[in-house]
Amino acid sequence: MWWDKLPQRLYLLCLRWVSRRYEKELDSQLSEGERSELKAIVSKISKSDKTFMKLSRTATSDRLRAESPALFELLDVKCILHNPFILPYRRPALRFCPPQYRELLTSTPVVTIPDFHFHASTRRFAGSKRAFVKVPFGLVFALGAIARAAFGVYQDLDGRRYSTLKKKLSALFLIAGNITAPTPALAAAVTQTMGSVTILSVTKPAHVMHVMGVFVLLHEFGHVALNHQPCGPEPTRLELERAMAQEFEADAFALASILRVDLKGSVPWDDARKLHAFCVCMLLLTLELHTNLRSVRLRPQYPSFVERCKVLLDQFAAPESLRDAVDHFSYVIGVGGQPTMGAMSNPKNHMS
Repeated sequence: MWWDKLPQRLYLLCLRWVSRRYEKELDSQLSEGERSELKAIVSKISKSDKTFMKLSRTATSDRLRAESPALFELLDVKCILHNPFILPYRRPALRFCPPQYRELLTSTPVVTIPDFHFHASTRRFAGSKRAFVKVPFGLVFALGAIARAAFGVYQDLDGRRYSTLKKKLSALFLIAGNITAPTPALAAAVTQTMGSVTILSVTKPAHVMHVMGVFVLLHEFGHVALNHQPCGPEPTRLELERAMAQEFEADAFALASILRVDLKGSVPWDDARKLHAFCVCMLLLTLELHTNLRSVRLRPQYPSFVERCKVLLDQFAAPESLRDAVDHFSYVIGVGGQPTMGAMSNPKNHMS
């Protein structure tokens, strides 16, 4: 009945209202040239992304409009600056970031592009050189799939439920091997691979997904806040080293914001902070697994994902229980070398 879908529709109405208010505030700060550039970016992608075009054609029926209002919100190409599905990541990212950067980042456009793939990036307008962040529709699907499979693997390791570990590992390897595929298909394939295998907690995978999404957005915000400059077309060795250092700095900015600590301060580690840091590490290690499975060669200005994970743990003086959990997870999925003795002897890492 219609009232069964009432909570979802009320939630969408709330997201839409807040997102449009954000768009009006931001639109008043954009120049005419910047608006035109954003529209051109979105128009070009909407005509080239095959998954988006196929779903858009399917979504034209009134029946689907009534049954899946969420899909229509996601597919609305007019939602360049106010796509409701980015709001749950953008708002906490702004709330968590250091206060001295909040005004700058609030005025930084977060552009939602109609692209069903997994990549976010920071760009600059051609005319004004002002920074903006591009986030694809597909990020929502990809993060959901990664969170469900990765948390399922961690859950089985932590509880020594090895009977279902194989299917969850298969799902994680499927994601890592096909992360460049259209993400709705990827999410469906993960569901099919895991089959009847259930995640014991419904809320925790959603929480893991949320932390991963906020980290991705905060990483891009870090590039803006710290005024990072991209490499030129033929970068020198010094430029490459600077660019690599910028990736580590953006990671540190993002994790420090999530942990609610100063970049150079000590972390009062507790179970919540350890779990949030572990979520970030699971995302990075899954991306590392992707580069291994596909023999991907990263550009010279990008450090490996496993190196990024290690630098974060070292910079924030991660406790042994967190390091053991990360080591054991990386060992099981086959990235990052050998686990520590603690992880080998006791897979249960005592993190909530």
